Amino acid sequence: MSKRWSKTEIAHLKRHADSQTLEELAQRFHTETAEVRAKMEELGLAGTSGDDHDAALSAFESALKLVQDGKWKKAAETFENVIAESDTHELTDRARQYLAICQHRLDGEPEIEDPYLAAVVSKNSGDVETAQQLISKAGSDDERIAYLQASLHALAGDDDQAIEALGKAIRLNPRNRVQAFHDPDFKDLRENEEFQGLLEQAQA
Repeated sequence: MSKRWSKTEIAHLKRHADSQTLEELAQRFHTETAEVRAKMEELGLAGTSGDDHDAALSAFESALKLVQDGKWKKAAETFENVIAESDTHELTDRARQYLAICQHRLDGEPEIEDPYLAAVVSKNSGDVETAQQLISKAGSDDERIAYLQASLHALAGDDDQAIEALGKAIRLNPRNRVQAFHDPDFKDLRENEEFQGLLEQAQA
């Protein structure tokens, strides 16, 4: 059934169509991205959350799945495509980070000096404890670090610490809300009211 749009929602959509992605808007309106896109087309709103961004985000999510499956070469190729096609700084920056990890793997896993990258490699290998030890050596005011800490706490079942760290990551970069919304690392927190509230507060 099609969504019934209120005047307040339409006003918000007109105001933020150029600054928020389809995923952010869909979360804000508690609907699907297709509904948001259709309404934008009806209202003649181009926005920054069109098909190109959707395709890049979808490719990024596919690349993350390839990383989780250990398919490093295909993941690297997909991250390279994201970097080439996306016009969103946050997405291309994150794709470059993961591309570096894939390249380390493909080059025979040399030692990684960056504690963040080393922690991500350990996490993707299933070694959450080592990843937590590595990330503890990194600075605390980097949104990447805060997000990774939240992810690791979530995987370890430390819900309160995960939510606290994710809150910090979102304050440092609100687009981390979109990442967390799609990130399978937080699947066990989906029904957590604090987690849900955090995402809603971030979008507001």
